[in-house]
Amino acid sequence: MSPRDGSKPEPDQGAGSSRGLRPRDILGIVGGLALIAVLVALIVPRADEVFDALGRVGVGSFLAVVALGMVAMVLRTAAWQVAIDAAGGRLRALEAHLASAVAYVTSLISPYIGMASRIAVIRNRVPERSPSTSQQLAAESVLIVVEAALVAILLLSAAWTLDISVPLAVLAAIGGLVAVGTLVLAARRLAPRHFGAGLAAAREPRTLGRVTAAIAATLATQLARVALALSAVGMEADPFVVIAVFLASGLGAVIPIGTAATGAAAPLIAASAGAGSVGDASAAGVLMSGALMVSTFGYLGTVAALAKLLRRSRVAYRNGGGGDPAG
Repeated sequence: MSPRDGSKPEPDQGAGSSRGLRPRDILGIVGGLALIAVLVALIVPRADEVFDALGRVGVGSFLAVVALGMVAMVLRTAAWQVAIDAAGGRLRALEAHLASAVAYVTSLISPYIGMASRIAVIRNRVPERSPSTSQQLAAESVLIVVEAALVAILLLSAAWTLDISVPLAVLAAIGGLVAVGTLVLAARRLAPRHFGAGLAAAREPRTLGRVTAAIAATLATQLARVALALSAVGMEADPFVVIAVFLASGLGAVIPIGTAATGAAAPLIAASAGAGSVGDASAAGVLMSGALMVSTFGYLGTVAALAKLLRRSRVAYRNGGGGDPAG
């Protein structure tokens, strides 16, 4: 069955609960235990960093940085869902956010693992309403190319602060625009099936515009997050310095790209530009790194809690003789 034909209702989970554990249930349990192990391995060694950041900037500023991180994740997930739905997927918003939340957690280890885990979650949970693996990879490539083009423009604006050759930055910006043009051409030339179907978001200007707007909003939110982190530790949050720190931290790639990339090294650029001391820069790096982890786990916890509440409401509605409240 093609993804565009996939509008079957989901199996009644409550009705099959008396038949014992199915392979999918076992896989879910094992995956959940593995995820808990990953969370413990990531949080425990860095718990002191979070508390240090709290002591330096205060709870209010820390929570604001965390909130901006979660908003960025929501926005990027929205862009991803547009691309997936254009490729023939029929994902509910909560399904998309749950898959992305898992991907963001695993991306703390490696962005490649994060992308693979998101595809695996969708293919496992709703195979009848999701594009194929190759089509999802193609849809991911649309986001990556659009994001890379926007980041290249940011790179040009911060070339002086990053001490990058202006002609080189101009070439990067032009290269980004050419990549987008090539993507659009490929989407229109390739047959709208198999891998080509995954590029559907780049085929229609309106859909590509929605993806671009969501990615741009994601980057803007991340820039605000960096500016708030620098200001919270007493550093100057000059726009070009903020962009330079943002780019150096690696946040322009898959979000989140990893705690190592958002450590104290990136804000040292701000210190070298005269925006603050090395100590302030280190504190900003710890704040960004600690807040990123809390944002990631908070996003996962929030989405998981909402999914659990929705499942309970569906069971209660069915037991009462109604249909699926989600449609």
